[in-house]
Amino acid sequence: MQRYLQQRCDSRSGYYLTAGFLLALGFLEYLVFSDSFSQFFQGDALFYLAHRLQSWHEFFHGLYTLDVANWYRPLSSQTIPSVFFQWFGLNPYGYHWVVFILFFATTCVVFFFLRLLTQSFVAAAAGAVFFSLHWVNVYVTYDFAFAPELLYALFYLLSCMAYLRSAISRRWYMLSIVFFILALMSKEAAVTLPGNLVLLTFFFSAKRKKTDLLPFFGIFAAYYLYVVRFLNVGAGDYVLAIHKNLFSRVQDSFLWAFDLARGRMRYAVALAAMVVVAYAVASLFGVRRRYTLFGVGWFLVALSPMLAIIGGFGLYYLFLPLTGIALIVGEFFEWVYVSTSRWNPKVAFALVCCGLAPFVIAARLNAQTELYTNTALGYSGRIAQNSARDLKRFHPTMPRGAMVYIIDRDEPNLWRFFGISGLLKVLYADDTIDVRYSSLGHTIPNELLNSGKLVVMRYANEGLVPEDEKPPLTIPEQPFQYESSSQFTMDIFPAQIAAGKGSYTIRISAAPNTDAELQYRFNEGPLAFITVHLNPKGETRFFVSDETKRGTYRFIGMRIPPNPMWIHADAAITVTD
Repeated sequence: MQRYLQQRCDSRSGYYLTAGFLLALGFLEYLVFSDSFSQFFQGDALFYLAHRLQSWHEFFHGLYTLDVANWYRPLSSQTIPSVFFQWFGLNPYGYHWVVFILFFATTCVVFFFLRLLTQSFVAAAAGAVFFSLHWVNVYVTYDFAFAPELLYALFYLLSCMAYLRSAISRRWYMLSIVFFILALMSKEAAVTLPGNLVLLTFFFSAKRKKTDLLPFFGIFAAYYLYVVRFLNVGAGDYVLAIHKNLFSRVQDSFLWAFDLARGRMRYAVALAAMVVVAYAVASLFGVRRRYTLFGVGWFLVALSPMLAIIGGFGLYYLFLPLTGIALIVGEFFEWVYVSTSRWNPKVAFALVCCGLAPFVIAARLNAQTELYTNTALGYSGRIAQNSARDLKRFHPTMPRGAMVYIIDRDEPNLWRFFGISGLLKVLYADDTIDVRYSSLGHTIPNELLNSGKLVVMRYANEGLVPEDEKPPLTIPEQPFQYESSSQFTMDIFPAQIAAGKGSYTIRISAAPNTDAELQYRFNEGPLAFITVHLNPKGETRFFVSDETKRGTYRFIGMRIPPNPMWIHADAAITVTD
């Protein structure tokens, strides 16, 4: 009886310790990342605010179709704005809390996942601190535009935990499958889960039946056939290929994982990282090698789809993969604690805290820099907020069906910061507003000039100012010289497509795995520029959404590195209703 009471007492104290640690961790997360609570929405969030779901019918329809941005994310992209817009409207503060709570829940799951693997509170706690107070999290805590990262990571980890527990109960096995499906419905990168389940089985559950993995690969195959091949998810820069930047991305990813970056090497952090790496290498010759091998394997497997994207590579892609590095870091500090606590537990605890401090401090400093200067975070949010204020000051109301033409030569990414037309549609609660940008070569129909429905604004000093209606039609252009080339030729297929109905492909001969700068005119309007990333076939694919302006896009020039000269092109795509 006394032994039973002692076990209950130990169990209860363990619960209190875990609860206290997680509450303290949540408080630290708030201190490090709450600066984003004062920031306005970035472009993707504004886009999905304008395209939030209006009914249950739209939600269920999204379960078997792609969304307005050509992604299959029915649980993540539109759910938060759809549920909470009626309460929070265009005030970002409430949404920040929703995202932060979701982030905290995910970090709690990371802690329990690490504890399940290591059977150690110290290793799980140290790994969870490293994971949650990391530079990458300035993105996923910014606003609901990054909800796909949080939700797919949450369901992904829950699926792994349920899979490990399924060795003792088939109910956990069914839950693991359900969580995998939910992860796939949150973000496409969840397709890597079967690969990491193979690693989990090999390193932590070698005696179980290997046939237990078959349903996961079956679901993966069904997802690939339906979502990837039939629905054609994704487009443009998000096409996967083996490209020239693959190896450098792997290098950058391992640097970023330790809060380091090219040109941003803090000595204390670099030293701490080298000590952890030295431990990891040494562990390969001991009984703890499986944690190091699994951690590195998890990191690379989970990151593999993003490494292969031919376009930009975002720091936030490391969110879920970072769990593998957190496992290695947690194991290192477990070794430090156990080795030192034989002489003095208090000193051991202090060493763990001091060892984690450089990573946490670097994360805070890096996060501050990213928050205010990154175009996917506070920089775009600040411009969008200033512009919304300016629009309301100069135009308190807008007529139905108004066209807002923005001269944005000084900030050609303004359309991204505004979520295309999302900012204005939500700001004025009017889906009929047509927003056009000079940087995209958009034109103004003559019939709108004296209709009373034309508003012309110009970007200046991170905001908008009124502009006369005539200058957009006579924007001066730089003269260009064009060369003829038999080597580089451009083809576009199909030549005509309906908005919201599919995609078109641009192919440039003899230009595989490279970037190309293109010139085009929309409806024979002003010259516009776009940079595309070409796959090994010299192709890039563009999804034509409902937001795409109807008309003819005629491509007249291209520049292929390292040649600095413009090459004549003659290809066009017509977008119809």
